[in-house]
Amino acid sequence: MKRAILLSTLICIAMSLSGQDGERFGATAFDIDPTPVPAVLTTVIGTTVYLREVTLTNITASDVTCLIQDRQTTPRAVYNNVVKPGLYIMQFNGRKMPNGISWNCADSTSVIGYVQGTK
Repeated sequence: MKRAILLSTLICIAMSLSGQDGERFGATAFDIDPTPVPAVLTTVIGTTVYLREVTLTNITASDVTCLIQDRQTTPRAVYNNVVKPGLYIMQFNGRKMPNGISWNCADSTSVIGYVQGTK
């Protein structure tokens, strides 16, 4: 019984040290420079990635609706909501984004976006 507990503990430690998702397979980190999020749906990155974090900063006094989605055949949104004035930091813990990431906001001058993840 003690060996089973010890083995389980060692496996958990090894998994936590190896990183999450793509990182354990030698993936490389990426980040997209802070940029205004356009009003038309635009590709942020065009290959499958593992999304870690998105930062959205609404620099106006008005609410703005934004969409962030993957680029698979039937895209799946990870964010489709209003961004109120201020800073939003969203953690995605390595969510797989098949074929990349696309985004847009209703007003192309209101929201600055920044994306981090692994390839």
